[in-house]
Amino acid sequence: MRKVFCLNMVVALALLAGILFLSLGPGPWVVDKEKAFDGQLHNSLYYLDIAKYAWKKDNHKTQSDIPTLNELKPYLGTNMNRIERFKSLGITYTITNTAERQSDIATVTHDLCFRRGPHRLYPAGTSYCIHTGWTYSPLGIQSVRALSIEHNLDYLLEAAFIMLVAGNVLAFWIKKPGNAGQAHSP
Repeated sequence: MRKVFCLNMVVALALLAGILFLSLGPGPWVVDKEKAFDGQLHNSLYYLDIAKYAWKKDNHKTQSDIPTLNELKPYLGTNMNRIERFKSLGITYTITNTAERQSDIATVTHDLCFRRGPHRLYPAGTSYCIHTGWTYSPLGIQSVRALSIEHNLDYLLEAAFIMLVAGNVLAFWIKKPGNAGQAHSP
């Protein structure tokens, strides 16, 4: 019984060390709320599209002309703050012409995941366009799944730790001297 206890303590300490290492170590850019991020990113592209059409009209441009972000600043107003915040976090914007509505692209340059609950992973190179939605990097879906498991490893370690503690409590309760005599009585 003492050997099992020592082994369980070693496993528990290893799991706790893994949890602490993952929570304190460097990782991908982490955001609290995925839905808020998605909504704000979507809105930033929407306002870029509106600004492009205003820029085209005011400057008598054709559908094939492509503005720079600096040329769109006057048309974006306070929405430029949202775009600057995304750019400071490593999101790059590709502005397209006005021939096809809402075709601008925002690309993630760092692995991106979220703090709350098991989270989706957006690997570097993943992009978002209002017109086409999310496009994952050329890693392929198997690599994305593997990276997703890697980025959720802290949750897996926490679950293993909880299962270890619950198993030990159950084993202690079953082997308790008072319960041993009750299990053999008819």
